[in-house]
Amino acid sequence: MNTGGYNIKDTSKMHHPSWNKGKKGVQVHSAETREKIRVGHLGKKHWWAKNGSDNPNWKGGISGIDRLVRRMREYLQWRSDIFQRDRWTCRTCGKNGCYVTVHHIKSFHTILKENNIKSIKDARLCKELWDIDNGVTLCEDCHKLTDNYKGRQKYNE
Repeated sequence: MNTGGYNIKDTSKMHHPSWNKGKKGVQVHSAETREKIRVGHLGKKHWWAKNGSDNPNWKGGISGIDRLVRRMREYLQWRSDIFQRDRWTCRTCGKNGCYVTVHHIKSFHTILKENNIKSIKDARLCKELWDIDNGVTLCEDCHKLTDNYKGRQKYNE
C-alpha cells in the first residue's frame, strides 16, 4: 500500500500531502529573508483574529444586537406565542408534524434599523418587536420561498 512515503503507524502524517517528499532540510528563504519576514509580522494580528470594526467581515455591529435580541426571554416568548396560536402548523401549506419556524412578516433587520435598536434595553421597549401579528409559523420549504428568508431582503435594500 502506498502511504505517500510515510510510516503507516505514524497517524499524524498519514493525511498530509507528499509535495515536499525528499526535500528534507531545504529552506525556501535565506536566513536574512526569514528574519525580515519575522520582524515584519511582529505585533500584527491575522485578519481572522481581529475583532469588531478591524475585521474585514464587519457589517456595522448590527449582527451583534440581532444575536442578543434573539436570545432574550421576550423573543423566545414571542416565538412560543406564535407557535401556539398557529398550532405548530405551517400557515402556507398546512403541514403539521415537521420542523417549523417563525417567520417575520416585516423583517427583523428592518425593525431593528427603523427603531434604532442598539441595546437590549431599546429592544425591550420596542412594541413592534413583540407584536405577534408580525410573525407566522412556516415549514422550512415555505420559509425558503419568502422575500426575506435568512436576510435576503437586507442585502437587496
